[in-house]
Amino acid sequence: MSASCNTRNALRVMSSRFPMGVATTNRVPDIEALIIVPLHDVRSQREATARYQSSGMHPSEPFPHFVDDYLAYLYEVHPSQASLDGFHVHDDLLEDLSRSAVETHVHTLAGFSRRLHQIDPAHLSPTERIEHTVVAANIEARMFDFETVRSWHKRPQLYADTIGTSLAGQAVFAYANESERARRVASKLRQVPRLVQAARD
Repeated sequence: MSASCNTRNALRVMSSRFPMGVATTNRVPDIEALIIVPLHDVRSQREATARYQSSGMHPSEPFPHFVDDYLAYLYEVHPSQASLDGFHVHDDLLEDLSRSAVETHVHTLAGFSRRLHQIDPAHLSPTERIEHTVVAANIEARMFDFETVRSWHKRPQLYADTIGTSLAGQAVFAYANESERARRVASKLRQVPRLVQAARD
């Protein structure tokens, strides 16, 4: 992946995934000068683990490791947004908003919430303590949307927007040659009936 894609990816993560910048183990060159809330405490998982061990603190898992897992989950279940972020692993896929998928999302988010609450903020750096609160709020907001707001049930436009965004991500960004992007567009189009059926249900 090119440096420009990495930069766009990080910027999209900061703006669309988390309200404030959240450190992950992914390093992005020159990103501190570009984001509104710069992160000066970015460290690799290995460095974070060593810091916890040397200080005698043993949370259930390093916070950066958790954030990476959470971000990977978001990219997998929101492939259209992942593509706009410059992450193209799931470009063959279209979002699944069926009732069973929504139930799975809620269950998975609840699992992430439990994992996050097992990480004691008292054992984190000052920056990570703020980010811990931000990520917790992000997870809760997504669960609230699925369970209470129920956009997937009340907003038919959500399905049209998802299809349009998904296809636009392949047409606008020349991250791969035209034949490869055309193949991925064809794959997404084959999944449109499933998404339309979910909207009807």
